[in-house]
Amino acid sequence: MAVREIVKYGDLILRKQCGDVEDIFSVLPLVEDMFDTMYEEDGIGLAANQIGEDLNLFVIDISHKDEAEKPRVFINSKIIDKKGECLSVEGCLSIPGIQVELKRSEFITLQYYSLEGEQKKREFNDLMLEDGYTNLFYFPIFKEFLKSIVIEKN
Repeated sequence: MAVREIVKYGDLILRKQCGDVEDIFSVLPLVEDMFDTMYEEDGIGLAANQIGEDLNLFVIDISHKDEAEKPRVFINSKIIDKKGECLSVEGCLSIPGIQVELKRSEFITLQYYSLEGEQKKREFNDLMLEDGYTNLFYFPIFKEFLKSIVIEKN
């Protein structure tokens, strides 16, 4: 288990669609590093590409806000439905120290694999959505985040 360096804005890996995880059980050490890194940076979610790994993989832990939630791992995730619209204040570990208000879906249905290799499908909302978009869809949200920063600065 180790804390990894967070990839910052400008790195091309944040712009690309990441590849699928081929062997789910082989990513356990990486998942442990991701949680360690996320906790060290006081984040609630972290995508593998944010630490330089070209994998469709992200972790979330919102248990500090909702004790009923446990840390979660999402592997080869895909958004299969979106509903509603809401405003949410967003931050990103790849752009430290900046938060902006963004428009996003109120609910998403996500298909993914767990760390145990089980395929799941679940609807998410609220805090889970703040970092619940997969790195497959990370760049469009990242671009919207950056647009908001530019608009706020002008």
